[in-house]
Amino acid sequence: MAYVDSSHTSHDDLSSHTGYIVSLGPIEKGYNGLIMVNSNKQTSFNLSSCESEIVGILNCANSILWWRELLKELKVGIVDSKGTVLFNDNRSAITMLKSGTVNFKRSKHVNLKVKYLNNLINTNTIKLEYHQSETLIADYLTKPLNGTRFREYVNLLLNIRNI
Repeated sequence: MAYVDSSHTSHDDLSSHTGYIVSLGPIEKGYNGLIMVNSNKQTSFNLSSCESEIVGILNCANSILWWRELLKELKVGIVDSKGTVLFNDNRSAITMLKSGTVNFKRSKHVNLKVKYLNNLINTNTIKLEYHQSETLIADYLTKPLNGTRFREYVNLLLNIRNI
C-alpha cells in the first residue's frame, strides 16, 4: 500500500515537492507496517499540478517496484498479485494514468510517463486509487508542520501514543 502527494511550485525556484509512504498495510487504520517514507524536491520543473502529481506517482511506483522485487527475492509471501494500492488526491492525474491517454495539448510532454504508469496499472502491478486530500497522509510530507502537527503525524506513522 502506498500514499503519494505532490505540491506544485512549492519551492522558491518554482520546483515541485513530492512525498510518499510505502507500507505493508493501511497506516490510518493503525497497521504498523511502515517500510518507507520519502519527501524530496522534484528534479524536473513541471508546467501543471497534474504533471507534478504524475512525477510523484512515477517516483512512488518505482519504489513500489523495488520493494515488490525485494520481497519476492526474499520469498516473503506478502506481495499481492492484484497489485499494490497507491493512493493519490489528484483526479485529473488518476484519470489520465488509468486511461493512458494524454488529452490536453499542454500535457503531451508527459506522454511517456503516462504510458509507463498505465502499463503498470494494466498489468496489475499497481492499483491507482483516489483518496481525499484532507486525510491523505502523504500530504504532510509536502508542507511544513508545527511541533504539535509534526508529533501527531509521527505518532500516526509509527502507530505510537506519545513522543
